[in-house]
Amino acid sequence: MGALTRPSILGLACCLGLVVLACGKLSPTLPKEMQGHTFAFVIGAHHSGTTITDLLLGEHEEASRLTNTHAKEDEGQHVQSVYLPAYKMGGLLQFAFNKQAYMDETHEYATDENRIKLFNEWGRYWNTSKRVLVEKSPRHVNMMRFLQAMFGEDTSQFIIVMRHPFGTWNWMRHKMESMIRATCASTFVLQWLKIHDIIRDELPFMKNVRIFQFEDLLGNGEERTLDLVTRMYEFFGLKNNVPIELDTLGSEIKLIERYERLRKQSPKLFDAQGRFIGSKPFLPKLYKPKNTMQESHLLGEGVQGGKSGSWSTSSASGSEKETPDARLARLNTEHVDISQTDEKRILHLQLKLQEAVHAKNHALVRELEEKLSALQTLVGVPDDASTIDLEEENSEGDDDDAAGEIVSNNEASSSSSSRKNGGSRRSLNEFWGGSRDHVVLHAGTVLEWVPDWLELIDVDSPRCQKFLKLAEPRLNEYGYSIQNLTDIRPPPAFKDYML
Repeated sequence: MGALTRPSILGLACCLGLVVLACGKLSPTLPKEMQGHTFAFVIGAHHSGTTITDLLLGEHEEASRLTNTHAKEDEGQHVQSVYLPAYKMGGLLQFAFNKQAYMDETHEYATDENRIKLFNEWGRYWNTSKRVLVEKSPRHVNMMRFLQAMFGEDTSQFIIVMRHPFGTWNWMRHKMESMIRATCASTFVLQWLKIHDIIRDELPFMKNVRIFQFEDLLGNGEERTLDLVTRMYEFFGLKNNVPIELDTLGSEIKLIERYERLRKQSPKLFDAQGRFIGSKPFLPKLYKPKNTMQESHLLGEGVQGGKSGSWSTSSASGSEKETPDARLARLNTEHVDISQTDEKRILHLQLKLQEAVHAKNHALVRELEEKLSALQTLVGVPDDASTIDLEEENSEGDDDDAAGEIVSNNEASSSSSSRKNGGSRRSLNEFWGGSRDHVVLHAGTVLEWVPDWLELIDVDSPRCQKFLKLAEPRLNEYGYSIQNLTDIRPPPAFKDYML
């Protein structure tokens, strides 16, 4: 007798009467309206990279993701009435521990009636003329078997995203700093471990699953990124015909900013040539930027205070259209060092623009966007590349931070309109290119959280050592470490499922 396949374990259990509730509750054949599709479920811990993955898949011409739902992150869990969403099952920190949140093929809700109901409720936001229909909800980490049964073993596929637990919870670092220091972040780590324990336990019952690490997607160079994206498309039977562009500008801005701050605060960490020689991964070894930011602010006092100052946001007077050169000269006046290279000036402006966004200084953002737009037009960078949405910043709904973002031109209008109507807020801060199929991934900052957590947590303290004695071996099984935050490896527990 041949070896049993993973999905046949469940079938044998049904035949032997070991899974009584599951047998006969669901028709083996999907309803006609559900046939002809592949259902792609994106799953992972909150803030692990599921949004980026959802958007990557949704950009393909043969796929459709949930859009314009007016719900947080366009997640399917919020636009259905079959089961309870995560926030009603204990929230981010507790839903994985809630036994009532777990659902598999034996669940009382696994019925033909609920199957078509769930499809119809999500179908309102899918383009069902597409073959691959994409849905992402971190809530579904303890519902994989349920979804596989509801959408068919052969027609449902799952892509799981992993990320270091401190990376996934970095967005909460400032809000819960005292608790993190006092507990060695044990609450966050235990929640993360529970989620991945659930995944590990469910895998033998799943037919079509692939897993990848967020750090591998955006932290190992362009060739590796393109390879993983291609593998992901192929997993769903799609050709990788979506142009992918890796942008590392954001990474360089942050490195320069951190370099200059450390040069002031800790000069002993640098050699005589200004290269970083510190032992902790605050900066790359021997790092020294080609261009550094000026110490003084780029802008005059009036604009720093949030007022328009002497700058005008209107075009030059007269009917003649202002050229990019004239516009830049008008905006620069005495506030910009003309000797700066174009690259340095763009980096400088982008940095100040990010600061203004974080400060929610609308007037300053408008001034900086006009300056940046003029400079980018002059040097040949798309004019709309500077668009930043104030409402995107600090959104608890965004699950992928600046370590990686996906941006595409076709999102501009729909994202804007959904926000005006109180809809979801995506991590779409820029819009590049003139085609829906042009995707920009911001790479190179997947470990930017490391220096902050090294300062926050003393891993050598007795409290942390006691916790790590139990948690570190479990984390190592999933490819991560707290003892050494940058030691990220393929997870042994999932070695047979990696993309």
